[in-house]
Amino acid sequence: MGNHRYPIGFSGDTHTTWESLQFQPYFTATATNVGYSWWSHDIGGHMFGIEDGELYTRWVQYGVFSPILRLHSTKNHFSERRPWGWRSEEVAKVAGDAMRLRHALVPYIYSMAWRNHTQNIALINPMYYTHPHEDSAYIASHQYWFGSEMIAAPHIQPMSDSAGVSGQAVWLPEGDWYDFNTGARYEGGGWTAVYGDLRHIPIFVKDGGIIPLAPITSENDTPLPQTVNLHRYGVADGEFTLYEDDGSSNAYVNGEHAQTIIRAVG
Repeated sequence: MGNHRYPIGFSGDTHTTWESLQFQPYFTATATNVGYSWWSHDIGGHMFGIEDGELYTRWVQYGVFSPILRLHSTKNHFSERRPWGWRSEEVAKVAGDAMRLRHALVPYIYSMAWRNHTQNIALINPMYYTHPHEDSAYIASHQYWFGSEMIAAPHIQPMSDSAGVSGQAVWLPEGDWYDFNTGARYEGGGWTAVYGDLRHIPIFVKDGGIIPLAPITSENDTPLPQTVNLHRYGVADGEFTLYEDDGSSNAYVNGEHAQTIIRAVG
C-alpha cells in the first residue's frame, strides 16, 4: 500500500450510485487488514450516476460512521453536497442532524484515534477480528466495528416504495445489543432483520457500552467540550478510556493530555 506510516487516504472517485455506496463499508473495513485504517470518501459520490436525495442522505449517514467525513464531488452544477442545498426539507434536516451527530462523536472518535496510536487497533475493524471462528463474521461484509463499543451497519439499500423503509440483515455476536438512538434491545448470537426510515442509522452498542458525546452544537470548531454526556447501554459492567489533549501535536509527548477511565458497574 505504501502509506503505512501516515495511513490517510481516500477510496477513489466514487460514483453517485447505490452500488458505489454499498462497496464502501466492505472496502474500508478490509483495508484494516493491511494497516490502512484512516479512510476518507467522496461522500455523496464524486461523479456519474444520478443525484437523489435518499442516496445522498445514506451517503452522509455512512460518512458519520467512517474514519473521515468529507463531502465532495466533481465540479458539476447538479452535484449538491451541502445539506441545506437540497430542496427537500427532510433531506436537509436529516443530513444536517447526521453531521451534528458526527461533531458530538468527536470525544469518542478522538479516544479511538489515541487507541489506534498506542495500541495499533484501528477505528474500524471487520467483524472477524473479534470473532474469527464465526462463519457469519466473514459473510457480514456490510457491517463493522466502529471503535470499541459499537457495531455500525448503515443503510445502503434504497427504501421500499411500498413500505417506505430500508432493510437489511445484521449479524450480532452473542450477548445483548442496544440501538444507539432508541436503546431498543437486540438479542445477539445470530442474524436479525433491521428496518428504518430515512432518519434511522443501524448502530448497535454492546451490553455495558459507554459512549462519550459532546453537546450538540452548531459550531464548526472542535475545542475541548466543557461538558461531556456519557451514554451507558445495558446492565453489564463496562469501561471506557476518554482521551483529551490541548490540541498541540506535542501534547502527548509533553504529558499535556488526560486519560479518564470511566467505569459502569451493572
